[in-house]
Amino acid sequence: RSGLANPPLEFDQGPSRFHPFGTNNEGIDVLAALVHGTRIAVMIGFVSTSIAALIGIPFGALAGFFGGWIDMLISRVIEVFLCIPSLVLIMAIIALVEKPSIWYVMAVIGIISWTS
Repeated sequence: RSGLANPPLEFDQGPSRFHPFGTNNEGIDVLAALVHGTRIAVMIGFVSTSIAALIGIPFGALAGFFGGWIDMLISRVIEVFLCIPSLVLIMAIIALVEKPSIWYVMAVIGIISWTS
């Protein structure tokens, strides 16, 4: 190979020193595509967990601090949210908005998952 820094592009190449996961039939590095694809999953996780924490921590603190009827009220609200199927709600919200995006999905996941 005469000391090339990058070898010539080969299609459907198996794992090598230059492509640890190999390449697909279009010559795209599978590891690079995998790393690029995880960005959206990580972003969904961080944003929806942050929304859930911003909702759940204050409600849990209020229920724990005051107790009594406030605790009972918050417990009933949590039970109502636990009864809503999240996938159905996500599809309903996306069907209602004019321009659906991943941000709506993240918001719905965060709003639904604050109970846990």
